[in-house]
Amino acid sequence: MNSGATITPLISVALCTYNGAAYLREQLDTILTQSYSNLEFIIVDDGSTDETVHILKEYAIRDSRIQLYKNDTNLGFNANFQKAISLCSGEWIAIADQDDIWHRQKLEIMMRSWNQQAVLIHCSSKKFTDAASIAGQQQPAVRSFNGNNIQQLAAKNTVEGHNLLFHHSLKQKAIPFPEKLFYDWWLGAVATVNGGVQWIEQVLVWRRIHEHNTYEKKMAPLLNEAEIWMQHLKAFLHLEGIKKEDEVFISSCIKLLQTKATYKEWHSFILQHRDLFFYYKKGIFAFVSKRKHSAKLARKLAATA
Repeated sequence: MNSGATITPLISVALCTYNGAAYLREQLDTILTQSYSNLEFIIVDDGSTDETVHILKEYAIRDSRIQLYKNDTNLGFNANFQKAISLCSGEWIAIADQDDIWHRQKLEIMMRSWNQQAVLIHCSSKKFTDAASIAGQQQPAVRSFNGNNIQQLAAKNTVEGHNLLFHHSLKQKAIPFPEKLFYDWWLGAVATVNGGVQWIEQVLVWRRIHEHNTYEKKMAPLLNEAEIWMQHLKAFLHLEGIKKEDEVFISSCIKLLQTKATYKEWHSFILQHRDLFFYYKKGIFAFVSKRKHSAKLARKLAATA
């Protein structure tokens, strides 16, 4: 994939907005002042009723890199990001959330760190409520997914949309997004079997937590995690390029969910595959932590039966 790649390829930044006026300016500023300047900025508003569109028009007048689109009807989270990604023409595509803050060298660091093989790169991020708390160098407490082991990503997703940068070739393979799946988990899975995923440990995105967060405050408390996991597992079985051993592991997870497995059955399975379920654990006590969390996860899954 590295043959013919330009040194500073065009990066499309895809931003979806919906009633995000309160924190929008700060995020727009951190994107438009990136040290990596070869950008196009695709923004799709999903029917905002606050000052969001007014702010976006103001910025679009000042910076010709911005292309602003407005939906006639509300598409919803996944469909709106699918539309934004489809409108991108860059060699690489970066996802942005409307209320985050980016490191001013985020895109430069990610492109400079690219291993020339991965089709999706993601960096670490930190949650914050007060902008003063983002000062200084920060390291993540856990690892994120790295490589091409789809079993790990099937067991636990740590690929999140707000810190993604992916090659445009992934767009043709991943769109349209399957219904009822998280688009970022799906992108991560498709990337895993089509060149791999690269994780950059440095914190380059600060994820703002506030009372109007769509996911954190409204969606997350209503989710049936076991059902969502099974929907993703079933979709992953149909990925082009998936290996036989991957199918066996994913099918085993599905069977345990469908048969409403007991704590003992879950605990035995998770303990056997603890390095897949808890790859994100790091530190000198990771071995002990994985065993402890095997029991904890088994109890949680058995309780959903």
